[in-house]
Amino acid sequence: MFNHPRVKICGIRSFEDAEAAVGAGAHAIAFNFVRGSRRYLNPEAAREIILRLPPFVSVVGVFADEPRYSAEEIATFCRLQVLQFHGEETPEYCRRWSYPVIKAFRLGDDAPEAKKGATAFTEWEQLAQEAHEYDVNAYLIDAYCPDALGGMGRTFDWSKIGGRLRRPLILAGGLTPNNVGEAIARVRPYGVDVASGVETGGKKDPLKAAAFVEAARFRTRDDHGYDDHDAKMAEEQSHRLRLR
Repeated sequence: MFNHPRVKICGIRSFEDAEAAVGAGAHAIAFNFVRGSRRYLNPEAAREIILRLPPFVSVVGVFADEPRYSAEEIATFCRLQVLQFHGEETPEYCRRWSYPVIKAFRLGDDAPEAKKGATAFTEWEQLAQEAHEYDVNAYLIDAYCPDALGGMGRTFDWSKIGGRLRRPLILAGGLTPNNVGEAIARVRPYGVDVASGVETGGKKDPLKAAAFVEAARFRTRDDHGYDDHDAKMAEEQSHRLRLR
């Protein structure tokens, strides 16, 4: 039975990045297919890296408002295993995929006023209500940033998270080896997601990645309340998300 959250390292841009993440013990690595993003990687380059990966590493593709046919083509071409939607995708868009789906939402005091269909919120209750409309495998909760969809190293007030969601929660937003332990202790997420927090000079740093994974594992249920219910849920959802 799992007693620590799953770790996903996002923004892989080279085989060396992938080696750093996999060598550190990450359960999943993610490739950014959002055009214009600073960590964007074209599908051809991503496929070359993915084909060289060892078995039992889950591969996630990150998209934002990508036409469905295009996302499907990239997923097939790159042999993705999980899709993450980080834009303004609707509940209808997120349904009926042949892959497990993660839907991202953003939380922060400076988020715009929430409206129907929004994915950025100032209050947890608003976010939870909107997330309930999405029939997906997991929710990723990131820090709101007005200039980018994520990956900017910005945190948010974790105390805003006020209860369980109907699907597992993956925590993102400014996580580092120095704060991920506290984040896990306070939020008790199914998983944690990191990009800039394990980088040096824009590249994945093997030492930082290893320190991040170790810090995440340190916060066990015995020490910090990651209880049997959380562990059982993590085990069940890991099979659904294939985050082995």
